[in-house]
Amino acid sequence: MVAPLRLVVTMSVALLASACSLIPEYRQPEVAVPASFGAVAVSAPLAPAPDATWWRMFGSAELDGYVAQALAANQDLEAARQRVALARAAIRSARSVLLPQVDASGSVTRSHSRADGARTSTGTTERGALDVSYELDFWGFNAANVRATEADAAAIAFARETTALVVQSNVVAAYIEALAAKDRLTIARQNLATSLQILDVVRARVREGAASPLDLAQQEGNVASVEATIPALERQLRAAETALAVLLGRPPQGFAVQASGLAALALAVPDPGQPASLLVRRPDIRQAEAQLVAANADIGAARAAFLPVVEISAGAVISSLASGGTSIVKSLVASAAQPIFDGGRLSANLDQSRARYAELVAAYRQAVLVGFKEAEDSLVAVDTSGRRTRALATAAERSAEAARVARAQYAAGAADFLTVLDSQRTLLSAQDGLVQGQADRFQSALDLYRALGGGWAAAPES
Repeated sequence: MVAPLRLVVTMSVALLASACSLIPEYRQPEVAVPASFGAVAVSAPLAPAPDATWWRMFGSAELDGYVAQALAANQDLEAARQRVALARAAIRSARSVLLPQVDASGSVTRSHSRADGARTSTGTTERGALDVSYELDFWGFNAANVRATEADAAAIAFARETTALVVQSNVVAAYIEALAAKDRLTIARQNLATSLQILDVVRARVREGAASPLDLAQQEGNVASVEATIPALERQLRAAETALAVLLGRPPQGFAVQASGLAALALAVPDPGQPASLLVRRPDIRQAEAQLVAANADIGAARAAFLPVVEISAGAVISSLASGGTSIVKSLVASAAQPIFDGGRLSANLDQSRARYAELVAAYRQAVLVGFKEAEDSLVAVDTSGRRTRALATAAERSAEAARVARAQYAAGAADFLTVLDSQRTLLSAQDGLVQGQADRFQSALDLYRALGGGWAAAPES
């Protein structure tokens, strides 16, 4: 059996040495890459480029713990991990066809011969067979399939990185939303307390005849309006907390965010760098390119399918006869199969592979353009949200002063109650708007982290 196996290996090496690949040379599609992002001056100080733990830039130990929990227990991310494991198993399966296939079998037969009712002889036959087959990948069909499978697995690994970035970003976004809801609840409750104090003043003035029942009715309505905002904000807070709990892979019952408001966070705007860096930083763009590489290899496989398939098989059958000794039968067979007529199937497969590649070229370019857009939009949002928040802070400060003066003047009889009512409503709106503006500023920074690819930097294993 040694000689046939040696012959198989020798022929395989000789033929594979002259084998050729029909995979087209891959070239990254040309995409217009701007030299820099738009002329948007980011007013906030820039933090370093995001690293693998980019969310730590928000300066919250509680948030850090939540992201760690999500990375360990989020079910969407676990499903993505299993898809990667499945893809790696597919690679091993695809690579197996590049190696010889060996099958062994054996049997033992015992026979008895009788003549005139008396046993005359007993024999035992032992038979063993070893078959070795190997497909010579002369035209690179199997190698092209392996390369396509590896590229598909890389795309799935990049998709896992995209899922991880989405999970991390959603945790931060839910945390921001919960803290903003807490701040808005605090403001609403403080305004309710102030409105109740004003209501007491109005009632006293009505009893003294210094105010009309109209003033009393207006303030009672104002108190009810402020009070009505509280349940809606409580619902928003609870919805943000339950969403966060699910992201962490835990039941929402009993889960609550501990921080009291947005003051627990630090604003950190990352340095966006150059647009070209998005091509290697964003995992969704890398995923699109890996899919393109796989489709390019599929074209090579479709081309090779037109050409002959050469297979070499070697075998040996060993028979041992208890009464007659041992016999060995060796065989070595080479065979070739060439498609002659398939009704256009192979040609259609090649056309499909080429069309799929062209489709993915467009998808890759679109992914790049979307990446540029998201980064540009996020930079604009960071700048505009910063300027808006500063204006809202001024509005809230002046509204608080106006409300204080109006209450003092009303108590002294120097202003009518409508002035007090208007100033109180304006103050509530300004304070609530300021919190929403602050939350929007944090969200804009988060969107920029996400648009830049988060902290993803290294190529995932395939």
